[in-house]
Amino acid sequence: MTAFVWLSIAYAEPGPNGYPTAIPQIHFGANMNISFDFDMEATRKGMTDLQFDQVPFATMRAMNATIKGAQDFLKDSIDDYVDKGATPWTKNGIWRKNATKKQLYAAVYVEKQRPYLLTIAYGGKVMPLKNMNHLIKPVSQRLNKYGNIPRNTLKNKASNTNLYFVGKPKGRNRRPYGLYRRYKRKAPQLVIDLSNIDRDQKAIWPANRLGAAYIKKHFNKTFKKSFNQVMKTARPRIRPKGF
Repeated sequence: MTAFVWLSIAYAEPGPNGYPTAIPQIHFGANMNISFDFDMEATRKGMTDLQFDQVPFATMRAMNATIKGAQDFLKDSIDDYVDKGATPWTKNGIWRKNATKKQLYAAVYVEKQRPYLLTIAYGGKVMPLKNMNHLIKPVSQRLNKYGNIPRNTLKNKASNTNLYFVGKPKGRNRRPYGLYRRYKRKAPQLVIDLSNIDRDQKAIWPANRLGAAYIKKHFNKTFKKSFNQVMKTARPRIRPKGF
């Protein structure tokens, strides 16, 4: 019997049965599949029938407790790698799938609406947000406590054409394309730079390494604890006697 714990900080979403789908294998070593192999014959020799019957249930409980711990650990530790810390929206994009007795498979993965987590985990190109053609780079725009532009700021300011405009100031072609604040007696002020269509991002969050280390550290002792708890309430199955 083999139990799997899938650490996939990858673009994924739950399928019809709740398990992550569309997890790519394009990054060598990016997705980490940790398996725990049980030699059932060897295990059975050292156990009573009652103990042996509880192994799948105890394994399921241990996997689910460990994967929940790994999920919480990744949510907490990401603050150590992201300047000013990750937003609640970002942290809530780290999902998990629990195992069952029939499917000893558990997963920690990234929900599809947070693809930027892929970029900070593996590096790559940062692309514009959905329905946008440019990256948003603050210049004189005030930021929130996480270092981000408040939501809908660009849309709201761009719609206020008395105070702002999107483009380049007239006669100043060297200035970047962006959102500018109008002034009557001085040159327009660049508020948000919109001149870039992508940028390179280095990997800064070693999510798989952190998650794998957590699971390897905690699974064995969690399994022992789970098995002892299961045995306290275990009842023998009624087995057929012959005909």
